[in-house]
Amino acid sequence: MEPFICEGGPVTIGDAEIGPWNAIGRFSYINGGFIRKSVEIGRYCSIGRNVTIGTGTHDMAAISTSPVLAPASNIVKYADPIRKKSVVIGHDVWIGDHAMILTGVTVGTGAVIAAGAIVTKDVEPYAIVGGNYAKPIGRETRFPQDVCESLIDSKWWELPLQVLRSSPYGSPTDFLNWLALNGEGVKRDPFFSRVHRI
Repeated sequence: MEPFICEGGPVTIGDAEIGPWNAIGRFSYINGGFIRKSVEIGRYCSIGRNVTIGTGTHDMAAISTSPVLAPASNIVKYADPIRKKSVVIGHDVWIGDHAMILTGVTVGTGAVIAAGAIVTKDVEPYAIVGGNYAKPIGRETRFPQDVCESLIDSKWWELPLQVLRSSPYGSPTDFLNWLALNGEGVKRDPFFSRVHRI
C-alpha cells in the first residue's frame, strides 16, 4: 500500500482513518473521520470531527452494485483525472463537523463547508456552502470577488509562517496592501516542495 504523504512541517491527524495515496499540506489538521484514497488537501485547512472525504461509487445500472464485479476504471470518479485525485481540497478550507465530500469534488481555496453538509458538486474558492445537498448560504463568498481573486493570485500559503505572523493577516485588504509593499524578495515555499511519507 502507498504511504500517506504530508508536507514537511506540522500536520495534525486526530482519530481519522486514512486511505492510501492521500496527501495533506502543512499546517492543516483533521480532528477525525475518514479520508478515502487519492485525496489532496492543501495547506492551512481546518477539518472537523467525523468528516468523510471521498466516497465509494457503485454502478446501479449493472446486475450488481458490488465493486467486485466492476473494472477498476468504473469505480473511481476523479476530481482531477490527469493527476488521478479523487477529491481536491484547496488551501485554507474550513470543513465543519460531520460534513461529507463525495468523490469527484474539488473544493476551492478559502471555502467554508458548514457542519453536516453533503457536498456533491465543486465548491468555488471562498464560497460558503451548507446543507444537504450543499449550496451557497449567506453571502456568496467570504470576501468581495476582487479580494478573493487577489488572495488566490498572492499564493499567500507559500510564504514562511513567520512572515505571515508578522503581517496584518486579520484583514484581507490590509494584508494584500502589506504584501504589495513587503512581499517582493520573500522566499516562497511552493506547495509540496518537501514531503514526508508516513
